[in-house]
Amino acid sequence: MGDGIIEAMTSSGEAVSAADTPPKKPRRGRPPIIRSNDVVGAALALTQVESLSGWSMLDVARRLNVSEGAVYRYFTRRDLLADAVSSAVLADIVLLGDEADPWQRIEHTIDEAWDRLLRHPGVAARLLEVGFVVPSALRMVNHLLGALLDAGLEMKDAANSASIIVSWLAAAVQLRYRFELGLPTDADSSDVEQIANFPHLANVTASTDDSSASEGQHLEDLRIVISGIRSRQG
Repeated sequence: MGDGIIEAMTSSGEAVSAADTPPKKPRRGRPPIIRSNDVVGAALALTQVESLSGWSMLDVARRLNVSEGAVYRYFTRRDLLADAVSSAVLADIVLLGDEADPWQRIEHTIDEAWDRLLRHPGVAARLLEVGFVVPSALRMVNHLLGALLDAGLEMKDAANSASIIVSWLAAAVQLRYRFELGLPTDADSSDVEQIANFPHLANVTASTDDSSASEGQHLEDLRIVISGIRSRQG
């Protein structure tokens, strides 16, 4: 039997040593406990590296070390998770209080959103595609609407103007991103077409096809849009 320590006795009384005993299979540990915020955080981290369209639900699951089904438990479709990521990108935008000048509130909101969207141009594309319907985007739109109303615009004009601002903002981010990558930024771009329906923008042309365009040209064009809206005040 060898020199092994007696581990057990068989039914016939034969001693069995530890050396003769097959090793026990290690117990599988419990899968990591995740929450919806963990899923969004993992997708956001992938977005920062791969862009919003560059990851799959399986990629998110692998990053969390869980099964793909665990991710689908919280988000039954990829587009729902993409919307949650879009909302997360804009969630920390700082909005000025009502005591600030309405136009200052508008300018500040644009600067805050521009900074976030420029780091995540895929989110800007997503917002153009589905609209500013995710929670943090709606928060931003409602803030702009309130500022425009405080500035003296009627509700219909304020609502139209808020829509113009956020649409132009997202499109300008996309155009800036294409410009930096040397991609076509002509008037046939789908994001330009989406804002072309606003007649207020007919006289505003972003200098995206000019190689000498300054770094802030696209944001400056947005300020021209704001000036046009402001000229209609009252």
